[in-house]
Amino acid sequence: MEKRGILEVMMEDRGALSIREFLKKHRLVADGAMGTYYSTLKREGNLLSELDNDKDPEIIKTIHKNYIEAGANLIRINTFACYPDVLGVDEAESAKLCRNAVKIAKQAVIEAKNNAELLGKEESPLEVERKEVFIAGDIGPCSVSNENAERDYKANIDIFIEEKLPVIIFETFTEEKEVLSLAEYVKEKSPETFVIASFCINGNGTTGRGISLEQIVHHCLESKSIDAFGFNCGIGSSNMYKVLLSANIKSFNKYFYVSPNAGYPEFLNSRMVFINNTSYYIDYMKQIASLGASIIGSCCGTTPEYTRKISEFVRELPPVELAGEYKEKLEVSEILYASNEFDRKLCANKRVIVVELDPPYYQDDEKMISRAKELMGYDIDMIDIADSPQGKSRVDSVLMSVKLQNMTSIPCMPHITCRDRNMISVRSTMLGAYVNNIRNMLIVTGDPIPADIRSSATGVFDYNSEKMMQFLNEMNRAYFSADPIVFGGAINQGRPNVDYEIKRIKKKMEAGARYFMTQPVYSDRDIEVLDRMKKETGAKILCGIMPLISYKNAFFVKNEIAGIVVPDEVLAMYSPDMNREEGEEAGRQISKEVIKKAEPVVDGFYFMLPFNRINLLDGLVDKKKGMEL
Repeated sequence: MEKRGILEVMMEDRGALSIREFLKKHRLVADGAMGTYYSTLKREGNLLSELDNDKDPEIIKTIHKNYIEAGANLIRINTFACYPDVLGVDEAESAKLCRNAVKIAKQAVIEAKNNAELLGKEESPLEVERKEVFIAGDIGPCSVSNENAERDYKANIDIFIEEKLPVIIFETFTEEKEVLSLAEYVKEKSPETFVIASFCINGNGTTGRGISLEQIVHHCLESKSIDAFGFNCGIGSSNMYKVLLSANIKSFNKYFYVSPNAGYPEFLNSRMVFINNTSYYIDYMKQIASLGASIIGSCCGTTPEYTRKISEFVRELPPVELAGEYKEKLEVSEILYASNEFDRKLCANKRVIVVELDPPYYQDDEKMISRAKELMGYDIDMIDIADSPQGKSRVDSVLMSVKLQNMTSIPCMPHITCRDRNMISVRSTMLGAYVNNIRNMLIVTGDPIPADIRSSATGVFDYNSEKMMQFLNEMNRAYFSADPIVFGGAINQGRPNVDYEIKRIKKKMEAGARYFMTQPVYSDRDIEVLDRMKKETGAKILCGIMPLISYKNAFFVKNEIAGIVVPDEVLAMYSPDMNREEGEEAGRQISKEVIKKAEPVVDGFYFMLPFNRINLLDGLVDKKKGMEL
């Protein structure tokens, strides 16, 4: 006979209801915040509670017991951020912390039950039943930069299933596809496990990735792997109530979970501090419950006192009766690109020409404006404005685009990097660009922060370029569908692993990218790679053209600019004693040859002009007809 631990035997021998049976008879109270409550007890901010699954398990057990004694029926174990990259540990240590969290929660349930029995209060079978406690394995979102996210999620899921936890909750996620895939993984390994999927939304009814409440509701109701779903964190109870008013929860065929924050925090001594607003919070939680929520908890800033107040009114409520089979179809707004002339030309297989200008380092923009006005004499489709290239601060790309577009009537395309903007800034930047008639963008990761300022400046990278594209695509669908922002991405044809780059192109196209702009092209090998990329993806590709203007310029780009490959034979066409005119002419001739070879392959050309020298276009771009070949 397999040897089992005493905790496992005690948990199994309690003869309890399953969570599904419980929800048919009662509504369920979930626990409150772990992280912020833990920080309050520790009297210190910026701590990772998961590390105390090993170092100080008593404080974690105390938190669980406090919530159970306050009336919680669902305890989320202390594994929200239990991932190697977050905790700075290896996989084995992360797994150990995860298992410890399970053990701590099980011990807390038993001790809380024993404490209640010691009080000697007689209770009816119904009252005893209402105090049933279920333990949930808790899975929070991995960081965007975690390339091993799927591995880490599944490692924790495997532990939860092995430890026979009845519930697994995915919480505070901002997109549903990843969660639905992981829920399927859970059900494949353990069909009886009760899966809750919870998402973080803002007061506008969208997630940080721009996914709408309606889309999440639809996909969760459609899923055969989700048993309950809902929303947590992000907003307080009043805004949560307002957002949920339109959801028609009583029509759902799955249990609905809700767990708002105490409100909006302020930072005090590196700690998030929330207003103690229990009475106000509970008033709105009662209204949320009236909408049809079955599983009612609380999130950041809350304490066992909030749970106690929730439990007091929830125990008097009847269970929620689920609706029948879900058959509704999600109405998805079609994104209409016909109003965008640049996109129309690409779709009609007409050549497009884009010219990049680098904005100034300081406030004097007269030269930039002068160069843009020179471009009015050329047959180009777009001015492209870089976003602090090489990580060196320049005039904002969106604001510069607005000014030049208004002054020249040439459509402008600002670069938007993931390096400098968090989720809040990205959304406000997109909206600000839109209200100022910017309808074209290039979404890029962004050059790294230079080494000399890394002590005072850090890259944000809340998104990678693919995720930012998904976000903008959702904004297009939700707000701008009749006149969307047309956006593209970057291609690095010089990567050694071309298959990987092709895979990235396909993912970006799925995320809504309409075209791609390459690094400068100088070799036949580059053109062959672009030909393969186009054939395998069907992407619209603009070939990068950067006329090198001197031996010094060519030597610098070859040796110091990552991602640009300058072949030796190109460098050999320059000599140190060339004058300015000779250097520029050499650059034109090389560019003209590349254009001639690339024209049958690509959909247009993207000119990057060193030092914004517009005269380099002479002989390459006609002032009336287009390309001069």
